[in-house]
Amino acid sequence: MLVWGTDLDSDLIGNALAFVMTFMTAFVAVCMRRYREESLLASVCAANVFVSMVSLCFAAPLSPSLRHLVYLALFGLVQVGLAFAFYSAGARRVPASQASLIGALETPLAPFWVWLAFGETPSLSTLVGGGIITASTVGYLLAMAGLAARP
Repeated sequence: MLVWGTDLDSDLIGNALAFVMTFMTAFVAVCMRRYREESLLASVCAANVFVSMVSLCFAAPLSPSLRHLVYLALFGLVQVGLAFAFYSAGARRVPASQASLIGALETPLAPFWVWLAFGETPSLSTLVGGGIITASTVGYLLAMAGLAARP
């Protein structure tokens, strides 16, 4: 429901990139779990440089205002840097499938954060789709926690 109303012809590239991003997020969770003792700092830095270079192909250079550059810097520090530090610390301690599910909550919760920070009201279909994903993910994680607590 989060992509409800998209035109598959015109949004094919965006939907394909979303699929690739989801696959790569799962791949990263598995790698973090597999190589728990290894430092991720070098690979995270290299990945961010690579993504920045790719993003330049789609951006108009130097078009953001100073205010928007401050927002982008805060986004990079908080959303990417701090969030990934917490995610990687947790992903080393839980199964990769659970880490991926928790990471998948980023998408349905994004409209909530935008509403909270900028006052933009999400559409009803976004709320319904995000609610379904959030409720099912939280329900699954609670059920798994209940099973793990049983003797």
